[in-house]
Amino acid sequence: MSAILQPYEAVALDRQSSIGANAYPGARARAKARREATRAAVIRFSLTTGITMTLMHMSAGFAGQLLIEEARRSAIQLNARSLSAEADAAVLRQQLGAMQSAEKIESWASLNGFVSSYLVSK
Repeated sequence: MSAILQPYEAVALDRQSSIGANAYPGARARAKARREATRAAVIRFSLTTGITMTLMHMSAGFAGQLLIEEARRSAIQLNARSLSAEADAAVLRQQLGAMQSAEKIESWASLNGFVSSYLVSK
């Protein structure tokens, strides 16, 4: 009986050896190429995302710095304008005070020939 089974055992052993490395001749090469392609795609995506995010972060920081600088310059300009307006208002207050003094009003009235209605009625 072993003589009858012996050819079957040899065929079975041949099948087991062919199932391993040589069952699909290019399968390992294709799987390796697929893994390498996937790895390259992941690395490419990671680098692209990292570079894009870094550039966006830098440009946002630069834009923010420009806006802060513009606000600082505007504040300096507004401060100078307010100081100038306060100085002009002080000069106008002084001139108005001088015009409202009793001596000024009397001298103007006498130069222009005006007589007070209070004095006319007497």
